[in-house]
Amino acid sequence: MNERRSYPGITEVWISSVIRGLTSGGARISGNNPWHVDTLQHGVKMRVEWREETSMLFVTITNRNWYVSRHDIWNTIETLMKTCPMKS
Repeated sequence: MNERRSYPGITEVWISSVIRGLTSGGARISGNNPWHVDTLQHGVKMRVEWREETSMLFVTITNRNWYVSRHDIWNTIETLMKTCPMKS
């Protein structure tokens, strides 16, 4: 089952920065809002959508290997969201 979370206060600058960071870290990204992110690590894949009018980011985990818990994936994402300096 896919799980989706939302994050407020996300800017276009933040989105661009994260996309650059993910690709430089080896992730494969396709699409352009929504983005389909394949981390190329442990089968983790996500769908990411940004609504400019509300500055909301929606992240959905779409795949993962059986040994990777959703909890661990969300902890990684939550840490990024809390520490990113480019949120509005």
